[in-house]
This record gives sequence, structure tokens and C-alpha cells, in this order.
Amino acid sequence: IAILHAIGVFCVIFIGSMITGLLAGVLCALLFKYLRLKEHHETQVIEAALCFAFPWAAYYSAEALELSGIVSILFCGIVMATYARSNLSSHGVELTRDLFECLAMIAETFVFNYLGMAVFTFPIFNG
Repeated sequence: IAILHAIGVFCVIFIGSMITGLLAGVLCALLFKYLRLKEHHETQVIEAALCFAFPWAAYYSAEALELSGIVSILFCGIVMATYARSNLSSHGVELTRDLFECLAMIAETFVFNYLGMAVFTFPIFNG
């Protein structure tokens, strides 16, 4: 009975997170489609900001609902990569890609730095 309950809770959290991410991704794609930002000049910063805002909103919405923010971002990103990218200008795609690469590198550097410091600060090797 406990295993069935755990499986049920897992499925509810996963499906709820998936729906939250899909909803945010679809809203983002529709926003880009109907605003037609790629037809205007000098809107790549707005496009990049919106490409960061929607996954962020999906994450915090899922967390507020006590769901998984990571799963929500995953599905939001899948939908945005499939449907929203085609509605971005070429400069917007380039700027967004560069910004995400920069943030990924900063996050990776932080994680490896933190893990490297943890080797010397946590007393795991003391007998």
C-alpha cells in the first residue's frame, strides 16, 4: 500500500510539473507568435528577456504548487525550443543562445568550485 501511494504521489508531481512547464512553453510560443517581435527592429533584448522569464515563471509556479520546478523547466524548454524559436529574430536567437551558454558556464564553474572546496572543508577524511 505504501509503494502504491508513493507511485501515485510521484505521478501526480511529475504530471503536474509537466503540465506547468508545457503551459508556460505554449504561452511563451503564443506570445512570440502574436507579438511578432521578429518583425520589429532592436527587439532582441526583449526576446531574450522573455526567453528567460518564462522558464523562470514555470519553475516558481511549480515550486509554489509543491511540484518539481526542474521537470517544469525541462518541459518548458522543450516546448520553447520547438515552437518559440521559430518566432524569434535571428539576432534574438543568437543573443539568447549566447546568454544561456554564458549562464551555463557560470553555473558549471560554481558547482565545480563548490565541490572542490568541499573536498577540503568537510571532515570526511578525518579518522
